[in-house]
Amino acid sequence: MTIFEWAIEFCKQRGMLERDATTVVEKVILHQATAGIRERWCDSFESHPEPLQKLLIKVICECAVQWIENEDPRAYYKPLFDGSVPN
Repeated sequence: MTIFEWAIEFCKQRGMLERDATTVVEKVILHQATAGIRERWCDSFESHPEPLQKLLIKVICECAVQWIENEDPRAYYKPLFDGSVPN
């Protein structure tokens, strides 16, 4: 599974529709914290070290919460991204 596919699946498993997950992941790709892997989104997710995986989860959650607050502040899945309930 590529990093991109994994990131979409991460969002969908927490309740997002695919189109919303894609929008969030596009924001993650542009985030300054992921600048170092911009050319690697088609690489295998599993081939990357755990610290990178944790960084991606952190940035995905941050971008997801921003998107949720702007587009659907009452989304039932917001707690799964903002850390108020464990994943």
